[in-house]
Amino acid sequence: MCLSASGGMMNIGDDFSSGFEYTPITKQLWYVVEMDDLLVGSKSIGVSSSVYNSQGTIVDSGTTLFYLPSTAFNAFQTTMTALCNSGQNLVGVCNVKSGQSLFDGYCFKMTSSQVSAFPVLNVNLKGVSNLPVQPSAYLVTQQGYYCLGVQDSGSLAFTILGDVFMQDRQVVFDFGNSQLGFGSC
Repeated sequence: MCLSASGGMMNIGDDFSSGFEYTPITKQLWYVVEMDDLLVGSKSIGVSSSVYNSQGTIVDSGTTLFYLPSTAFNAFQTTMTALCNSGQNLVGVCNVKSGQSLFDGYCFKMTSSQVSAFPVLNVNLKGVSNLPVQPSAYLVTQQGYYCLGVQDSGSLAFTILGDVFMQDRQVVFDFGNSQLGFGSC
C-alpha cells in the first residue's frame, strides 16, 4: 500500500522481496511491531522503547493519525517546544499562550514555508531506522488550517502508526512471513 496526500495505490500479490526493509510482526493480532525511538530531526525525544511498546505499536491503515502514549507525547511536545529556544519559530508551538498550541488541539493558518520550517520526524522500528515523517504529513490540513497529526493516546497507552506515518512510503503487510516492509512509493 502507498498513501499520498493526493490518493494512493494498493498492490496485491506482487514480489516485494527487494527494495524494502522489514521489521517483524510481534503479535498476530493486528500488525504489532516494536518501536525503538522517535526522533525530532536527529534528536531522540528520550523515551525508553518500553513506553512505545507497553501496549503495542500498531501499524494501522485504518487510523488517520499518529498516536503516542502520554509519556512519549509529553516528551515529543517538550522536544518540539525546545526548538523555540534555538531560534526556530514554529507556528502554533512558539510564542503561543499556554493551553492554546498545536499540542492542545488548536489549528493554525500556515504558509508552505511555515510548514517546511517544522522538523522531519524519524521513526525507528526494530531492524528499520530513520523512517521519515515529513511536516507536510504530520501537520494535517482541515479547512485551510493546519492541525497536529500526532496525538496523545491517553489511557490506552498505545502507539499507533496511522496514515500520517504511512504517507509517502510503500508499506508491505506480509502476514504470511510475519513482517512489515517499508520502501519508497
